[in-house]
Amino acid sequence: MGMKIILDFDDVIFNTRKFNSDYRRAFCAQGIPEDVFDECYHQLSIRGRSGKKPYDPQKHLGEIKLRLPIDEKSVRRAIDAFLRGADKYLFSDAVNFFKKFNKKDLYIVSYGMKGYQDIKIKHARVQKYFKKVIILDGFKSEGVKEIVGADKIKKDEKFFFMDDRAEWAEDVKKRYPRVITFLVKRREGRYNDKKNRHCDFEVKNLKEAAKLIEKLEKSNKSEEGLCAE
Repeated sequence: MGMKIILDFDDVIFNTRKFNSDYRRAFCAQGIPEDVFDECYHQLSIRGRSGKKPYDPQKHLGEIKLRLPIDEKSVRRAIDAFLRGADKYLFSDAVNFFKKFNKKDLYIVSYGMKGYQDIKIKHARVQKYFKKVIILDGFKSEGVKEIVGADKIKKDEKFFFMDDRAEWAEDVKKRYPRVITFLVKRREGRYNDKKNRHCDFEVKNLKEAAKLIEKLEKSNKSEEGLCAE
């Protein structure tokens, strides 16, 4: 029986709360006041059709330049240097989780602006553990579709989808009812979504998720053995 495990990046694999806080400090260390950083950030985040758009660092810097005379090259160098250290924001249980499973079964489906997310994921140094990394600024079910290759999941395959947002679990579950969805609620996460009927399980971290997947796999194999007798 085949298996595929699809993980979100931010707040599931990666400590985005801590990363964002330090990212903000990296800007402010270049002489950019906190209130200007925050004002420009929120100015960009409200422009999307649904009230939010993926973060774009270039547009953010452009907004800051409209308000302050800054040394743009110096700011860019500082931010590039900060991003190169993104691997230190991986959650401590992430690599152990990856190593428990086969690379051919692991995928990332992440919401965000492609260029920026590419850089974060590249410098987090996790790509070697995954068969494919998909970044999109739309529905995550489209990312699942890219993995499935069709609108139906094979009967002999187990699909697991993990995210920290219940809305993404709902999006995927409605389109692919056979996907087993996990709501990952880390104490370090930025959101406090409640488990709903589209979330099959709730876990606190990837260690719990791995144990649950292994338990489900073992249970399924036992059922297959009984059916074969």
